[in-house]
Amino acid sequence: MKGSPAVAIALLITIVVACQATSAPIPTMQPSPALTPEPTGSPRNAPTSSPPMTGGPTSSLPVDPRTAGWRSDLATLISAREDMHPNPWHSISRDDYVAEVDSVIARIPELDDDELFVELTRLAALPNSFGRDGHGGTYPWGEGDYGVSMYPLRLYWFSDGVFVTDALAEHRDLVGARVDAIAGHDIDELLNAVEPLVSRDNQQQVLSSSPLFMLVANILHGLGFVPDATSAVEFTLTRDGEVITDDLEPVPMSSVGSLLGGHYFWSVPPRSGGPLWLSNLDDEMWFEVDADSSTLFVGYNAVGAGLYFDIDDLTGIVDSGDVDRMVIDVRHNGGGDNSTFGPLLDLVARAADELTCGVYVAMGRATFSAAGNFVTDVDRDTNAVLVGEDLGTSPNQYGDGRPVDLTHSGAIVRFAVQYVVRSDLDDPRLTIEPDIEAPLSSSDYFGDRDPVLEAIHDQLPPCPQ
Repeated sequence: MKGSPAVAIALLITIVVACQATSAPIPTMQPSPALTPEPTGSPRNAPTSSPPMTGGPTSSLPVDPRTAGWRSDLATLISAREDMHPNPWHSISRDDYVAEVDSVIARIPELDDDELFVELTRLAALPNSFGRDGHGGTYPWGEGDYGVSMYPLRLYWFSDGVFVTDALAEHRDLVGARVDAIAGHDIDELLNAVEPLVSRDNQQQVLSSSPLFMLVANILHGLGFVPDATSAVEFTLTRDGEVITDDLEPVPMSSVGSLLGGHYFWSVPPRSGGPLWLSNLDDEMWFEVDADSSTLFVGYNAVGAGLYFDIDDLTGIVDSGDVDRMVIDVRHNGGGDNSTFGPLLDLVARAADELTCGVYVAMGRATFSAAGNFVTDVDRDTNAVLVGEDLGTSPNQYGDGRPVDLTHSGAIVRFAVQYVVRSDLDDPRLTIEPDIEAPLSSSDYFGDRDPVLEAIHDQLPPCPQ
């Protein structure tokens, strides 16, 4: 991918959010009970004119340019949602949402820009926070022109805590350390504070997005955790039982873009010489036969047309008699074009019945959008076994997030424009649970172990080991 890191990350977000056919404890906050969505109307285009101001007494008062600009941006959250989303108020009443927006508008003069940026981000996520609407909201680390700064780390929320998985060169010694606090604030306090900023299909997106929001200096400043978005702050970490501290200075997002991106920044980065599932992450699809275990391992990293170049080869291997099982790994797959995976779905359905040890689909929190559609179809139509974490997307979901540029702040907000049904229309699930649970711990990742393949082998005493 050519261009600057910032452009690359923005493109990744566009692909993940927009392309869809056509033991530190996990915090106790849980997604609100889902309302059964009833989509109305059809997708519409983004507004081409300035949005009307929301109601309320403040809208008629003369205002300065800054107040007028922020007011316009905040009002766009209402008008664009109603113009674009097929069922804009599926989880919150319009009156309640307008009241939330008006409350922030009334406080514009007393809030600084970072505080307003946090409020805008929260309001963009609010209608999406009840589930099935994870294609909307804001992604300040990857797109928009607000001008965010970030701390130069990449983090991942493992089953045993939040750990550094990558860093800019001068902080590479922190890789592998657990993050305990930032600027004196406990990690659980920070994670709970950024949770309302996360749009989601389900709780898995809180796990994948919260660490990213926590690295945006403007967000932490707007929440009141750091004195400004430019000064270095102290990170408190633990490595091998020893507490360490390091002062990290935020840098422009463009400087850490490639670090955050890698293949797909909601997943873990690859590891040189690591296990099979962390290999070839830049390939849409790749495969390898392990003769010792008679396993065909398929890395399916993006739902795209590249599948057609591989499906004949995969079919030939399945029919050759040389393999007893097939593993399809979509743990790094953020979506794409769900009109392309039909041939693979057909092969999975047949191989699950014909191969001695069947077919296993490895999934997780980063399995999103069209990749989640694939897993939903596998779950519905085949005898394949699902392994890993809960699915990162909902069986039915509001998808195909389209961007809207906010003129004053430079932020970009996305709104879903279609309702994608892959299960029963009244399916109450926000996720699909695996048949075999195999969570990823920090010791698994940094120890180059794959808990999914280990779990598959543990379940299969009659099959070749």
